[in-house]
Amino acid sequence: MKKISLTTFILSTLFIWSCTKDSTSNCGSTTFKYSTDISPIITAKCNTSGCHNSSAAGGLNFTTYASVKQNSGRIRNAVNNGSMPKAGSPAITADEKTKLFSWIDACSPDN
Repeated sequence: MKKISLTTFILSTLFIWSCTKDSTSNCGSTTFKYSTDISPIITAKCNTSGCHNSSAAGGLNFTTYASVKQNSGRIRNAVNNGSMPKAGSPAITADEKTKLFSWIDACSPDN
């Protein structure tokens, strides 16, 4: 009986906690806007010919907010580890990285 009560208590606690957990609760805030700060970076550094534009290298097309948001973790990792942009493409500046990472850390708001 104690085993069932303990299991019920644990499951109830997890259920209540999961229902109150907001998916954006770990998001920071940012002053950077997708429309004026992030989109121009993505357009200039990622949507270049033969890369993440309508030709969608690697199947990743970053021409819309939705696709950028959906892949924001991948974008952050690739920029952070230096694998993107590819050699020969325009480099992302430190200022652009700050904007991009701040926006991603704020859960990539559509603003």
